[in-house]
Amino acid sequence: MIFTEDELTFRFENAYVDATTIHTWEIIENTNGSFRLAISPDPEGELAVSIFSKDYMYSDATPLDGNMYLYEKVK
Repeated sequence: MIFTEDELTFRFENAYVDATTIHTWEIIENTNGSFRLAISPDPEGELAVSIFSKDYMYSDATPLDGNMYLYEKVK
């Protein structure tokens, strides 16, 4: 993923998808006080990021037999 102030470039590849897409993005606060990454249009690959810190974004769907993703901020 590459973030700029105005857009998100998302590169995703697995056994079924090989795509690079460009999206608008924003961080939205949920009603329970947590945050999530909202992007438009929806990407083909998995991008359900919901845990944030200064240097990391994290998504964990393993309780539902899904994937776990950890993204580190690079300069």
